[in-house]
Order: sequence, then C-alpha cells, then structure tokens
Amino acid sequence: RAGKAILVGAAPSVRDHIEKIKVLAADSANVVFAVNDANDFLMENGIIPHANVLFEIEQDYKELQRRHHPDITYYIHSFAHPTTFEHFKDKKIVLFHCFSEQPEHNELLKHFKNKHFMVGGGVCTTLSKTVPVCLYLGWRDFDLFGFDSSFSEDTHFNGSPYKGSMRIIDITAQVKNHQTGEIKERTFKTLPYLARQADEFRRSCECHQWMMKLRVHGEGLLPWMHQNTYPHLYEEKK
Repeated sequence: RAGKAILVGAAPSVRDHIEKIKVLAADSANVVFAVNDANDFLMENGIIPHANVLFEIEQDYKELQRRHHPDITYYIHSFAHPTTFEHFKDKKIVLFHCFSEQPEHNELLKHFKNKHFMVGGGVCTTLSKTVPVCLYLGWRDFDLFGFDSSFSEDTHFNGSPYKGSMRIIDITAQVKNHQTGEIKERTFKTLPYLARQADEFRRSCECHQWMMKLRVHGEGLLPWMHQNTYPHLYEEKK
C-alpha cells in the first residue's frame, strides 16, 4: 500500500506529538490506527482514526461506550469478551486472531471454522498485535506515537491503570547500532509488562525490519532502543 500507517498508543508522550499526528492524518494516502484507548485521545483532538485495534477490553459496558464512531473500522481480537461484540454489532468489525503458544488457546482455536487463519503477534500488549495486522493488510511504512514502554510519572496519558497493582522496576537497556556496531546503555523506570513489550518489539524488528520502514517517536524505553539500533531510519532526507 502507498502512504503510511500511523499507529497511536496511549503513553504520555503522545501529547507532545499531536500536531505531527494531525499533519500525517491530513494526508489522504495515510491511515491512522488507534490502539485501545488512544481512540478517545485522537477524537478529543479532532482526529477520527481510520481504525481502532482492540485487545485489552473490559467487560464493563461503560468502558466500551467511549469507543465508537461510524467511520471507524474496529479490529477486535478473537479473545474479546462477548459484550464487546454485542456493543459493536452495528459497527464495521474485522475479527483477527493471533498465534499463541499457550495450549489452552490452541484448544479453543479448534472451535474456529478456519483454524489456520491468523496473524503473527506477541503475547504482551496490543502493540505487538497491531503491527502484524497492519503488515497483513499491506502497510510497510510506519510511524509510531505513544509507545514509550517506560514513564516518569503516569504510564498512560489518561492515568496509570496498572501502576498501583504492579511493581515498578528500573531496567537497563543495551542496544547495538545496526550499522556501526556502537553499543549504548541507558536505565529506565517501567513496569514488567511494559519492559516485555519493548523486548517483544525489539525481537520483532530483528525479524521484520528489513521488509518495512518504521520509526518510533518519543523519549521512552521502546523509542530509545529503536532509534539507537536503527539511527539511519531517523536521518532527515536532504
């Protein structure tokens, strides 16, 4: 596909890039994929995303009421709660299923009519499922916003739903420049699942970076790792 896939997450840094996102969203060749709650943030700032990828979905109907617009296509993971599908029954829904190594998931998969129709994807967060969905749809040029994987105060722009129930950790990341071999190291404050998100993303890029152009905007753990591993992708064209 021509154009860019603009993926927008809910990390605090997304607020610093709203004007850049608006410029990219205004280009008719580009598409905006909101990841979970980022859908609300975008609409509050005058951007109607083309798609909203949902995985971490609450059963509470009130939570779902915030996420809908007639022009949005909702990519909903097959493990979503039944109330989710009921809520979006009048909207445009695309069901997707990600590969899983968990035996109980594979047992459930036997009930699907087409047992082999799935996309790749990590276990940890919706980001690790959204990139494969976009690749499957034909996108190869990506700009990512709001995927810090670390934090100074809140984990998300709209608060910290998990910080109070999870142990805050300091993690030291070490990366090697993809071209020069230079090694850099830096310590970040994060949560265990966010650290895993960054590591899943790192491993995904090792496998697939050759087939796509991908840039991550921000200052957190995940963007820092990608920016210093593939600095040539961030060089401005003369």
